Amino acid sequence: YFEKYQVFRSMVITVQTRDVVKADDILKRLFRRHRSDYELRELNRQDQDEPLGRLVYIVNLDPSVSTSKLSEEILSADRENIDSVEWEQKEAQTYLYK
Repeated sequence: YFEKYQVFRSMVITVQTRDVVKADDILKRLFRRHRSDYELRELNRQDQDEPLGRLVYIVNLDPSVSTSKLSEEILSADRENIDSVEWEQKEAQTYLYK
């Protein structure tokens, strides 16, 4: 009964933005709406030398959730400031079956 809640894919999301605070809020709301566990791994604020800040999260997504759809939701939430969204599958450290 609970097996579907135990299955997830661990992803790393990197967002380049001109407004780190707003993008962070958008990401957290999105992760909560999709009931995903998440952890902030990196936050680099924008400054005069580097106009784009960067957020990096590790997110445990339901396998049925499309990263393309999530990217569209993120970009449409703040098109003026969010420059890019990249997803990468996180390498698992251990495997049950080899």
